[in-house]
Amino acid sequence: RWSCSLEHSAQKRADRCVSGDPPKEQRKDIGENIYDFWSSAGVEALRRYAGTKAGESWWSELPKRYGSNPSNNLTAQVSRQDVLHFTQMAWGKTYKIGCGIATKCNGGRKLMVVCHYRP
Repeated sequence: RWSCSLEHSAQKRADRCVSGDPPKEQRKDIGENIYDFWSSAGVEALRRYAGTKAGESWWSELPKRYGSNPSNNLTAQVSRQDVLHFTQMAWGKTYKIGCGIATKCNGGRKLMVVCHYRP
């Protein structure tokens, strides 16, 4: 379900134009995915489909990077295989989402999509 409060927090995070994980205490019980698009010609034109592309990229991690997990358990070994964006989206308790997009990063050459999740 879409959450306006998560959208607001994701937009604030995107507007900071800083990739990487913030300290856990800043996120509290919020999960987060970030996707960056770069273009020397500018990224404003990418805005229309950036959210979809980011979601597709995160969702595709499991079949691309971890082909078989019959027990469906998230172990340390699984997490080292670069599937944590996928698990953030598919986590059983996650049912709220809000996303934000910033196009003014790095002089308009970087677009950031940030999605926040909460159970």
